Amino acid sequence: MDLPIPVQVENVTPTLNEKMFPIQNVWIVKLSIIIIIVAIILLFNKEYIDFIFLFIFALFNYLLVKLAVVRFHFSLDEHFITIKQGILSKTQRQLPYSVVQNVIVEQGFLDRLFGISTLNFENASEAGGLKMNKGRKRRRWQFQNIGIIGNQVNIPGLKKEQAELLKNKLLEKIQRNQGTELGL
Repeated sequence: MDLPIPVQVENVTPTLNEKMFPIQNVWIVKLSIIIIIVAIILLFNKEYIDFIFLFIFALFNYLLVKLAVVRFHFSLDEHFITIKQGILSKTQRQLPYSVVQNVIVEQGFLDRLFGISTLNFENASEAGGLKMNKGRKRRRWQFQNIGIIGNQVNIPGLKKEQAELLKNKLLEKIQRNQGTELGL
């Protein structure tokens, strides 16, 4: 009689990503709401052209932010933080945990009103992590402080509890990977 061979299961933690910590819709519409409020004030002052311009601008802003959020992906695996972003020009960076510093959760005035916050951390490496561009290399305008901007990474629009949980998970991974140099 053959007995089944026991299989040793490793303690594998699931990869944390934007699906588990989604950017809230209120962050996507936050600036558009402010623009529309200003446009309505202009409408009451019979500034019809300005109202139409601001209303179109608010709609355009909403579409750009929504597209930026749809094209923004992050994941925290065992050794790297991977960030993919870009609307027209796509960028992917892998940051080893050994270069991550200053992990904080920020909440501005409007963020507190809407119950959202931003997880923010810095990349201490000179080169900004392993960068793989698809397309031409050039300086791009960053829209709405989402993703990598210079040596800073912003994950905005998280619920406050989610931002704190993600911060703690990131700090755990940094602690576990201390002293490992996996970067190039």
